[in-house]
Amino acid sequence: MNYGSRWAETLVQADIASPGTANSFLKATHVTCTRRGHQITAATLNILQHKAYGKYTEDAQSNGHEPLEFGVWCQQRAECCPQNQTSRYTWMLWLNCLADKITDAPHVTSVILDEPAVVDMLKPGGSRTFQECSTAVFIPYIKSQLKHRSRLNLEWDCYLKSGSLKATVRCNRGKGIRRCVTASGPLLSNWQNFLHNSDNKEELFRLLSEQVMQLVVKESKQLVVTDKKQVLTVPPRNDTANLTPCNHEEADTRKMVHAADALECGHRRILIRTVDTDVVILAVALANERSEVLDELWLTFGTGKNRRYLAAHQIAKALGPEKSRALPVFHAITNCDMVSAFAGHSKKAAWATWNAFPEVTTAFLSLASTPSELPDGVLSTLERFIVLLYDRTSTCCDVNVLRKKLFSRKSRSLEDLPSTRAALGAAHKESCL
Repeated sequence: MNYGSRWAETLVQADIASPGTANSFLKATHVTCTRRGHQITAATLNILQHKAYGKYTEDAQSNGHEPLEFGVWCQQRAECCPQNQTSRYTWMLWLNCLADKITDAPHVTSVILDEPAVVDMLKPGGSRTFQECSTAVFIPYIKSQLKHRSRLNLEWDCYLKSGSLKATVRCNRGKGIRRCVTASGPLLSNWQNFLHNSDNKEELFRLLSEQVMQLVVKESKQLVVTDKKQVLTVPPRNDTANLTPCNHEEADTRKMVHAADALECGHRRILIRTVDTDVVILAVALANERSEVLDELWLTFGTGKNRRYLAAHQIAKALGPEKSRALPVFHAITNCDMVSAFAGHSKKAAWATWNAFPEVTTAFLSLASTPSELPDGVLSTLERFIVLLYDRTSTCCDVNVLRKKLFSRKSRSLEDLPSTRAALGAAHKESCL
C-alpha cells in the first residue's frame, strides 16, 4: 500500500532508517507492513514536526523575534494549511496508539490511586481473613506506591443509600453475596462476587482505610485518604479546605479535585491510576486548564507487562485549548456512564462528525461554562451536530424532522433513529449530573 507514496524516502529524511532498511519494510506481509506503517509513520511525523519547529525557532531568533511555543506554532500551522490540519488530527490519533505502548514509568512526585480498581486488581491470594489480606496484599502495595513519591492519594467510591446516580448500573452488575466485613472475618472464595455487593465494598473500604491510617509516614511524605465526604491525612493536615467537604459519589471526578490540590501544594508531575475512560477525558481537560502550573499529568492502566502510560498533557497540547476544554461535554453527550450512546454510531463516528462540523465546539464550550443552561441557540447547534452524525449529506437542522425522513425514506427502526428534541434536552440534564 506504501509503494509509490515516497514513504521510504520520508523515513530516510527523518533519520528513522537507512534506504535499504526502509525499502525492506515494504516487502513484508500486508499485516506486518500495516502494523509497521502505523508505528513508524507516527514516529516519523513526530520527528519531522519537531525538526520543522527547530528550523522555525532558529529563523525567528536570528531575525530578533520571540519564537512561539510548540503547541501554539502547531495550531498556527494547522489554521493556515489544511494539510497540516488533517495531519494534526491524524497525528493525535497515532499519538494515542503510541501512548498505549509506553511502558517506562514516568518520574512523578504525586500519585492518585483509584482504590476500587486497585482492590479489584489485588487478589487475596492465600489470605484467609480480611486482616491477612490487608497485611499481606493491600498494605505492601500502598507502601510500594509511596516509596518513591512524596504524596499518595487513595480515592474510594461513595455508595449513597438513596438518590445514587449509579444505582441502576450497579444493580445490573448483580448483588453479590452479602458478608459482614471485620478484621477477623473469613474471606469468600469468590472475590469478584463479593465485590458486586456495594455494602461489602463500603465496609471493606472502611477497614482498609483504617489500616492505612496506621502507617508510619515520614514528615517529607503525605498520605491522603478519602472518607466519604471528608479526607484523612497522614501526617495530619489542617488546610484541607480544597478537599472537603466533597459530595462526589464516584472517585472518577474526585480524582480531579485531588489533582488540583496537589498542584496547589507544588506537585507539577502527577500520575493517576485508573481503569475508566471518563478519567482520561477529565484529565485532558484538567491538563489544559492548569497548563501554566502543570508539567506532566500521566494516567496508567494495566499491570505487569501490560502496564501502559498515557500522557494527558500531550493529548491536551495536540487537541488545543478549545477542544480540550470542550472534550468532557462531547464525551458526556455522545456516551458516558450516565448517557447512552447514539444507536449504531460509535464514539469514533461522533469524533469524525465533530471534525467535520467544528461549529459545534462553541456549543460544547457554552455547556462547559454553564452546564445547567441550554439556550435555544446551543440546542439548535447540537441538533445540527446530531443530524450530521446520522446523515452527513442532510441539510436538515431539526432532529424531529430528520427522524421522520429517516423512518420514511430509509425504513429504519425506531431504535436506530436519533433522539427527539425533547429527549436531547433530557440527555443534556443527565450529562450535567
